[in-house]
Amino acid sequence: MGSARALDRLCKEHDAYRWLLGGVTVNYHTPADFRVEQGEVLDRLLTEGVAALMAEAASSPVKTFAIGFSGEPSYDETAHARVVAQHLGADQYQQA
Repeated sequence: MGSARALDRLCKEHDAYRWLLGGVTVNYHTPADFRVEQGEVLDRLLTEGVAALMAEAASSPVKTFAIGFSGEPSYDETAHARVVAQHLGADQYQQA
């Protein structure tokens, strides 16, 4: 679902969406706020998902690349990227 407003409309108009929500009220701000608050997690899930699909489909090890920020440790995901690459059997390249 790409649009928070479209999701809001579906949650109000369709029984299936209301059932999935279990009586919890959702307005278009809810998914939009979630995307902002959980952007890093969503980005990581998308990146890992694409890498996993590529590794599954590839006939040779997938090449992955991670960039670390030595001045900003909170932005440095190279250690996590290394773990994911090892799990997928990928060739991991890193730049700090």
